[in-house]
Amino acid sequence: MSKGLYIHIPFCKYICSYCDFGKKYIKNQPVDEYIDSVCLELDMYKPFTDVNSIYIGGGTPSSLNQNQLTKLLSKIAEVTTGNSIEEFSFEMNPDDVNEQILKTLKQFGVNRISLGAQTLNDSILEKLNRKHTASEVREAVKLATDIIDNVSVDFMFNLPGQTKADIDQTLEFIDQSNIQHVSYYGLIFEDHTILATEDHKYWSVDYESEMYSYIQNCLNDYGFEQYEISNYAKNGKQSIHNIHYWIRNEYYGIGLSSSGFIGNKRYTNTYSLKSYIDQIANEKFPVKDEEIITTEDEQFEKIMLGLRYHSFVELDPKVIEAISNDSFLADKFDYKRDAIRLKPSEYYISNQIILDVIERIEC
Repeated sequence: MSKGLYIHIPFCKYICSYCDFGKKYIKNQPVDEYIDSVCLELDMYKPFTDVNSIYIGGGTPSSLNQNQLTKLLSKIAEVTTGNSIEEFSFEMNPDDVNEQILKTLKQFGVNRISLGAQTLNDSILEKLNRKHTASEVREAVKLATDIIDNVSVDFMFNLPGQTKADIDQTLEFIDQSNIQHVSYYGLIFEDHTILATEDHKYWSVDYESEMYSYIQNCLNDYGFEQYEISNYAKNGKQSIHNIHYWIRNEYYGIGLSSSGFIGNKRYTNTYSLKSYIDQIANEKFPVKDEEIITTEDEQFEKIMLGLRYHSFVELDPKVIEAISNDSFLADKFDYKRDAIRLKPSEYYISNQIILDVIERIEC
């Protein structure tokens, strides 16, 4: 079974007000040392076998300078030689997109760009502490699709001050662009983020549900297939790398705070930048936590992850029978003899449904 390779670049030129990912403000950080450490960690795991997807995420990978980027990409090419890489994704902010970086990425085999746009409303972008403008999003998408044609764009809904007119503007842009993949997320108020401490007027739960369905239906009309709760693709351009996560394929996690899943073990690297660099220098794996996945864990993960993804999940026939006879759950699924699949119309309340399914299994 093919594996994925994820590499984390934690540095950002600015910190978005909603973000709780593992990140560091790039100014005065040991970026060169970090890239050297990532290259050494890659050497610690090689040879990589059966890797078919690579994803460089963050943070903001496009915050690296040309020398740092070239060093990282050269090492990745070295350690993945012999693998058939179907998808090589690289995350970027729209304001970092230029011809030079795109051509460098393409030279080293990157064939998919993921742009974090979030919205086309400049005042909301300012509230999110995003430094790009709607105009820069449009320019970035045009340039990226000209050089690397497989472009995914992230957008969000239920942002502070956002209206249906803002959503319509974004949807119209998606329809008129050559975007092949869209990730459309509802804002989650994570603890310890700037946005969570501010007083904004947000949508009601009912209106958020209505707008989720509206976005879902519009994108379907534009020819996008919804293959996961927040992800839509045209022309078979589903994210190969992210599908590894949803169907429980193995993947390597490289870099600060990265997580991996190899064999029956899940691991997470240290969140301390100093500890990460020091452990790599001492030829130690920078793993902070490890977990052996039991049969019960596997069943739980199969449901939690698999029901997000638009494919059938195999379950014990007795469990399926219990679900089909449950007054709340019965009409939420498509059924096969030994498997169920969540209906797209129920994606918005998927968390509640998935927890109910787990309760039926535990009973």
